[in-house]
Amino acid sequence: MEAKPFCAHCEVHCFKAEERAWNRQMMRYAGPRSLTRGFARQAARHFAGSVRTRIRRLRNRT
Repeated sequence: MEAKPFCAHCEVHCFKAEERAWNRQMMRYAGPRSLTRGFARQAARHFAGSVRTRIRRLRNRT
């Protein structure tokens, strides 16, 4: 079973559009600050997973 992708890369959204917009706004504020507060590993994992998802999508298109 494949893991669920991040909300930004998901084809089936679990949240309403307003909730997704609020989450994006909140993460624009909190995301950079979390790097300096001990969550750098999680941020790197998130970034790597995001890149992997984009690569998979590009491969599946062709």
